Amino acid sequence: MVDNTPNQQQLMLEITELQCQVENLQREKAELQSLLDTKAKLVESMETELKIGSEAALQQKSDLEILLDVTAKHSQIVEEELEHQVKEANQINEKRLAQFLEAVPIGVIVINHQGDLCYYNRKAQQIAGKAINISQPPRQFSRQGFASTPLTTESVDFESIDPSSNIIQEIYSQTYVIHTNQPYPLEKQPLVRALQGEYVTVNDIALQREDKQIPLEISATPIYDSPNTISYAIAVFQDISQRLQAEDERIQFIKEREAKNAALRLNSQLQQEIAERQRAESNLQKANQELKRLASLDGLTKVANRRRLDEYLAQEWRILTQEQAPLSFILCDVDYFKHYNDTYGHQVGDDCLKRIAQALRKTVRRSSDLVARYGGEEFAIVLPRTSTDGALRVANAVQEQINKLQITHAHSSVSQYVTLSIGVATLIPNQSTFPDALINLADVALYKSKQQGRNQIS
Repeated sequence: MVDNTPNQQQLMLEITELQCQVENLQREKAELQSLLDTKAKLVESMETELKIGSEAALQQKSDLEILLDVTAKHSQIVEEELEHQVKEANQINEKRLAQFLEAVPIGVIVINHQGDLCYYNRKAQQIAGKAINISQPPRQFSRQGFASTPLTTESVDFESIDPSSNIIQEIYSQTYVIHTNQPYPLEKQPLVRALQGEYVTVNDIALQREDKQIPLEISATPIYDSPNTISYAIAVFQDISQRLQAEDERIQFIKEREAKNAALRLNSQLQQEIAERQRAESNLQKANQELKRLASLDGLTKVANRRRLDEYLAQEWRILTQEQAPLSFILCDVDYFKHYNDTYGHQVGDDCLKRIAQALRKTVRRSSDLVARYGGEEFAIVLPRTSTDGALRVANAVQEQINKLQITHAHSSVSQYVTLSIGVATLIPNQSTFPDALINLADVALYKSKQQGRNQIS
């Protein structure tokens, strides 16, 4: 007998799976049925809403048709009212514009493309006066505002403008190049150039009014109806006499200030040059004095040289001749100075002479007295208005001062130090004698001191 147990188990499993699938299908069927029920309800609800919307749309259409009927009946009335309001607004604006233009403090002129006067304000008439005839009402513009229908042209050029009987001719005949009698060229007139499409400002033009010229500044502008159509040209102008006068005064002030500054600079420069010249002259004078002083000094001892001694002695001789006052002269000689140089050398000898000269200057203190190097190792002292006794006191003081120096002199026959032999002479100058007489007397006295053994005063 065959065993079928495994086959039975397999069969049972398949049956179980089939039962599960059947249950799933039943559940899906129930869900589908639920969805179908929900859809049916939604469709019914949408149909209801559509029905209600259609009825509302029909009602709105009816209302719109009624509104359109009412609007159609009243549109003509509304249009007429709007036109009336716009017209009134334009009139008000034009009147207000005219009032504004009348109030501005500059002249305003408007011309059309044919050169005819369309508008001018009160200031324009005031500036022009009788020079330009703009007193008649304009042909294209009313005094209340611009004309409602402007004239137009597709192209404007200079040849199309007829200046024979319009405002441009009036302006041309009475305007000149400023400060001249030359008429301002027609082709350069601002309004003409504005009709040619230029935006222009000129200030070199003058209006001839009676017996004087009024300088003007004019700005002209084209007025376009379309990008290529110029209907009008407007010019604004003003009298710039005061401005030019103020400018002239400013220029004159600047010139005067520059002239004043230039004069001040020139004066300062001159003062500086004078000061520099004075300084140069002062420096030159000081230099001359220094040169004169150096020329009168002995190069080694820095006391007066022989030239200065002779000049001073002659000068005092003339003065004391008139005063009949005594003049004393002291002549000093360094004892055995040749031996001193031979022993110590010329450099030491020069230092010795320098020290002696300074000692003499220290002893002679009056400003009228003069110490000088007479020559070699000799020194002289001029003593104006000094008697013999006074001269001897000075000589003794000199000898005492030299002794204080104690300048060693190993080969002196009279002392171990440097000494002086001194000769003193005094005279009352007169016209019959000369300074040489005084010098000779002092020289004789000096020789006497040397004869008596040196280091003496005679």
